[in-house]
Amino acid sequence: MAINLLEGEKIVVMRKRHWFALAAETAPLALLLLGTLAAPAALPVFAPDIFGQYESEIMLGVGLMIQLVLSIFFLLFVDYHLDFWIVTDRRLIFAELNGLFSQRVSSIDLAKIQDISVSISGILPTILHFGDLEIQTAGASGPFIFKQITSPEEMKNKIMELKDLELQNIRGGDTG
Repeated sequence: MAINLLEGEKIVVMRKRHWFALAAETAPLALLLLGTLAAPAALPVFAPDIFGQYESEIMLGVGLMIQLVLSIFFLLFVDYHLDFWIVTDRRLIFAELNGLFSQRVSSIDLAKIQDISVSISGILPTILHFGDLEIQTAGASGPFIFKQITSPEEMKNKIMELKDLELQNIRGGDTG
């Protein structure tokens, strides 16, 4: 999906979720896939009677399980790559995949930002420097959340700096 920028608007930062977010979501799938691939090798050793009698059904089940696991991995991978957040010199743009064929894109003006909070929960997010950035706005919509992004504190500071510049521009350069 193409993102249309306003005239004279410049992209300052573009962020996706941290790579560890995808790794954490797909790790159970990888284990399931390994178990599925190991089953045809282990069954003849541990249950030769069952494997001999139902070999074709077991192999069909293994094939279907592999297809299911790879399909789920594909959906998680696509969702990871199509969710992104853009910070421009005038606004924040949020693009999130909602289902396989639906993407929601929304934006808020920097001047409407009221509060930004950072949430980093857990040992690995602390070590790897990623977390959530929640942005409260002056409006009826709920908070905008940058989910599991790299260096959320740094992003918060950049957004606040850009917001201050935007407010100065709105006031015509008058600082107070």
